[in-house]
Amino acid sequence: MADEAVVEVEDEAVVTVDVEQDDGKDAGKDAGKVEVKEEVDGEDPSTALAQAIKAAEDAKAARVAAETAANAERRHREDVERWAQRRDAEAQAAIERAYSSDYANIASQLEAVQRETENQQKLFQEAMEAGEFAKAGAVQVTIGRLASRLEVLEGRKFQYENNYNRRQQQAVAQPEPVMPSGQSAVEMYISNSFDPQAQAWLRAHPECLPPRIQVGNQIVDTGGKQDMNNRMMAGHYAALGKGYTLNGEDYFRTIEEHTGHRKTAEASAPGAAGKAKSSRAATPSAPVSREPPGSPPKSVQQVRLNKDQQEHARLSYPHLEPQKAYAVYAKHLIEATAEGKIGRLTH
Repeated sequence: MADEAVVEVEDEAVVTVDVEQDDGKDAGKDAGKVEVKEEVDGEDPSTALAQAIKAAEDAKAARVAAETAANAERRHREDVERWAQRRDAEAQAAIERAYSSDYANIASQLEAVQRETENQQKLFQEAMEAGEFAKAGAVQVTIGRLASRLEVLEGRKFQYENNYNRRQQQAVAQPEPVMPSGQSAVEMYISNSFDPQAQAWLRAHPECLPPRIQVGNQIVDTGGKQDMNNRMMAGHYAALGKGYTLNGEDYFRTIEEHTGHRKTAEASAPGAAGKAKSSRAATPSAPVSREPPGSPPKSVQQVRLNKDQQEHARLSYPHLEPQKAYAVYAKHLIEATAEGKIGRLTH
């Protein structure tokens, strides 16, 4: 029988080699004929390849799924950002509409008060010329109230304009401006709050500024005096009550008479001391003397002021004591009568 040889090789296969030896004539012919039988331990190569292909396909599918999820997340984030931007734009548009509506309302009220003030001033002039002092006094009270309303509306209008400018600066992503302090804040207040003529007057009379002002969120001391500011405002209303043009020569003259920067006509005229003395002595009426000092009075005129006229006198000269205000008011009535501007007084 043939010999059998067993050899171990690296692929862990067992190879059985049968060597046939024949003494016959075919020995040379069949010499070297080998029959190989191979038995392989482990996984089938075709199965491993199929599993590798499946793993690659699974990885590709997972990658596609991850990319799809990432794209969906990005689209969602972009949608959220667009929604937020749209909401911001709508909110800003709503603020602008509200601002425009409020500002237009204030401007309309301001124009109406200005027209009414002009009408009342005409009525006051007509009443004075007609000698209807009671009516003139009532009109004067109305003018004073209109002047107060006018000042409030102008302040609101100024505040709205400041707020609008600040929103515009924020809209273009500019940094919040540093609010000035001290003298620069006072100058900003004067420049933004008053007409050029009034600005020049206040720079020349800084003691008439309000003691404190608000600039942005800051309260700034101006160096002004409250009593002088009160006198200035009293002169402002008195000038408007007399029908003087705002920021005109007579307007500033009246203010300076109230603040003491200019002597009043009766104080600078001859015999002013005697007139002041007689004015202080008057109680229910206001006698006025036109005679120079030392001259014996030829006659004494007495003017009876009714309740409306007394109220008008106090409103016109709030810085004076009531009796002094009555005396100055009565003197103006007598002078107007003597010049023929109004009818005769009862005396």
